[in-house]
Amino acid sequence: MKEKNLLAELAAYLFSHSDNATGRTPSERELAEHFAVSRGQIREALAILEAMRIVERRAKSGIYIDTKQASVEAMALFARAGLPLDPIQIYETVELRKIHEIKAAELACSRATEE
Repeated sequence: MKEKNLLAELAAYLFSHSDNATGRTPSERELAEHFAVSRGQIREALAILEAMRIVERRAKSGIYIDTKQASVEAMALFARAGLPLDPIQIYETVELRKIHEIKAAELACSRATEE
């Protein structure tokens, strides 16, 4: 299974198979068995999802879904995986992008030369 496919499919699977009350997901072993890949591949995919702030891995406790601080990249992954997007996160992301674009335009104007 290609890594990009694994990421989107893993994210979707984690959302659909996490405990509603705690956010706890299946173990690495269970995930590896389900996707028919090695635990190393699952660990790598989980590391990426953790960097995107989609999951939190807790030593001797498990893997937990945590999307409250999910990155912009996570939102793109959610869309690709067909997962629902949080309207507040979408609004905040668009707002942040507008701020960055305005600042970039200001910097470009201030650094412009006659050339």
